[in-house]
This record gives sequence, C-alpha cells and structure tokens, in this order.
Amino acid sequence: MKRRGAGFFLTWLSILMAVDALISYLRNCRTHYFLSFGVDSKIVVLLLAGIALQIVLLVFSRPKFRVIGDVISVALPAIYMASLVAFLSARLTEIAFIFTFENNASNMSDLQSALAGIAFCMLAVIISLIAAWFDIRKDVET
Repeated sequence: MKRRGAGFFLTWLSILMAVDALISYLRNCRTHYFLSFGVDSKIVVLLLAGIALQIVLLVFSRPKFRVIGDVISVALPAIYMASLVAFLSARLTEIAFIFTFENNASNMSDLQSALAGIAFCMLAVIISLIAAWFDIRKDVET
C-alpha cells in the first residue's frame, strides 16, 4: 500500500495558495481603483499553468514517471515566480501612487485586496519550492 508523503500535502497547499492568488487577482481587477487597468492575461495564464502542472504532478507521481515529476517540480516555482513578478509589476506603481496621492478609505481597501493577492502568490512560490524537496508518495517495503 502506498502512503502519501509530505510532498503530496505541500503540493495541495501550494495549489490552494495559487487558486487564492488567482481569485484575489481577478477580484482586485474588479475594484473601483484597478478597474481601468483591466485583467493582465499573462498573470492569469501563468497561475493557471502552475495549477494545471501541479495537478499533473499529483497524477503522475508514480515511480515510472519520476523524471517528468522532477522536471515539473523544478518548473513550478519558476512559473509561480514569473506570475508573482508580473503581478508586482502590474500593481507596484499604483500602490506607490495610492500611498502618495490617493490615500483614502476606498483606495486603501482596493490596495489591501491587491496585497492579499500578492501575498498568496508569494506563498505559492515558497510552498512549491519546499514541496519540490519532498516525495509525493512514500514507497513502503513489503
């Protein structure tokens, strides 16, 4: 019988953080302040690609697919890091502008939702980096 390793749970946690980052980003794009900037498809595609690759990693976690799993484990943090950089570059100027010139309650609320999305994206990067060091399945000696 195969048991789940620490990588299994960390991978699911990373998927959860990436889904939260995607939802937070899409909600933030609909806020009053960020509505005029639109949705950056690069961020959405990178987050969806990372989520899909992690699901593929969980499905193909058998020993005969070990090389595929290792390649995906290395690629995932890079994909999530690219999405984090794109998210930051899309919001960094506006964050500084809100703090400097447009500091009111509505804009600060919009800013908090942007920072929550950035935090979730950063957690997805960190957790996927940690998950890459652990096996998805533990092989049990019989």
